[in-house]
Amino acid sequence: MRARLALSLTLLLGCGAPSVRAEPLDPFTRAARDALNARAARLGRPQLRVDAALSRAAAALAADGALRIEPGPLMIALEAAGDVGPGPAALTFSRKGHPGAPPDPEALVEALDAALTRQLKAGRFNRLGVGYAAQKRGTLTVLLLGEARIALRGLKQRLKLGEVITLEGEPLAPYSAPKLFITPPNGRPAAQPEIPGGIGEVRCEAPGRYQVEIMGEGPSGPLILANGVIHCGASGVTAQADQAIERGPTEAAAAGPYLMERINAARAEVGLKPLVAHAQAAEIARAHAEDMRARGEVAHHSPTTGGVRDRASAAGLEAYMLMENLARAEDAGAAHASLMRSPAHRAAILSSEVSAVGVGVVEGDGVLWITEVFVGEAPALDVEAQRAALKADLRGGRGVELARLSEIAEAGARRVATGRLTPRALPGWINAQIKEAALTYQRQRVLSARAQDLSALGLGKRLKAGDRWGAYAALEAGGEAFFVALVILEE
Repeated sequence: MRARLALSLTLLLGCGAPSVRAEPLDPFTRAARDALNARAARLGRPQLRVDAALSRAAAALAADGALRIEPGPLMIALEAAGDVGPGPAALTFSRKGHPGAPPDPEALVEALDAALTRQLKAGRFNRLGVGYAAQKRGTLTVLLLGEARIALRGLKQRLKLGEVITLEGEPLAPYSAPKLFITPPNGRPAAQPEIPGGIGEVRCEAPGRYQVEIMGEGPSGPLILANGVIHCGASGVTAQADQAIERGPTEAAAAGPYLMERINAARAEVGLKPLVAHAQAAEIARAHAEDMRARGEVAHHSPTTGGVRDRASAAGLEAYMLMENLARAEDAGAAHASLMRSPAHRAAILSSEVSAVGVGVVEGDGVLWITEVFVGEAPALDVEAQRAALKADLRGGRGVELARLSEIAEAGARRVATGRLTPRALPGWINAQIKEAALTYQRQRVLSARAQDLSALGLGKRLKAGDRWGAYAALEAGGEAFFVALVILEE
């Protein structure tokens, strides 16, 4: 049995790499930053740096003129601004008189005292966006508080058809273990193979919108490090339509059935069977939602109940597959839209490996605390047919199989599958074997993945003319999945 990563979502997701705005700043932005940092210092919280992308988004929202910022406009403003950080907290202040003139920064901070203190205490914010715009009778100021979790390199907003980019970067403390997920234009998300020296590759194979997300590990379990949009083969960049965010129920009793219906509607759109309601999983989900509300934190790991597998075992639920989505939002529609916008969360909703779901929702502090627990049974794997499908996919590519490389890939994959080697240590081990075999090459790549359906990996697309390759799929202990290793030598 195994538990799939539990994935959490807080507020809305941003997109793009954090971009620190260079001095000089305009006088109001500088003064507002200093006033906010004085408050953060008194609370023992991190100092805020003005961020160019967040400030562009804040300015657009201020020009929009809405005192209450809804999830749809916030998401669109972040995407249009090219922001890639986790979703920010938004604060607004309307000042009457002198249209277009910014407020006194100290007065701004005092007016937002309670909300600002609550937000600074709740998050690890270190990025700041400031924007203001004239209204008919005054000025609207928007503050966006965000967090940088990874120093990301290589992300672009536009790609040409056929273009490939490599994402690199280092998670910022206390985060680690970056993993790339992508939702391509067809709407079917997938985890991407790791590559040596980088987080993963983004391949512009079809025109349209690619949602690119990097997940990582934090003190309380898996979380989003970055989430951005790449437009492939498009002449311009257009933010996702506001109408994609429909307002859902704000009461817990109605939110659960609504989320169940939206999950199955999303699955129907891609031809997947609907999930049945799982009463025991729903009880586990509700208990965890209550625990998150009590602690004031959206997190997969609880200091009292552990992870999703621990909670299921304590409740007497033993399942081959357990996946968990978490959210905190003002209404169920915003929560579902945000989960679907995250490739990793969307992958849980659209997984073909689960057959049931339990949804738990509780109310607290004016928001909904949501847990979705997905349950799946172990499939019967046809080992030889799966391995044949993998080889057929690779041999349909443009490279040539090298028997010695396949032997090295087999030895490495078997070591990982039996726990004698970690996936992160695999490239180094394979490199040593290639040197020992005296194989020559210009560039070496090692791709790995964990999967049940090997034909769906599409690894043959990673090969180019002239490549030599070797691959093997090792069955993991328990016979529930394969660990696949693909070694490529480029001339």
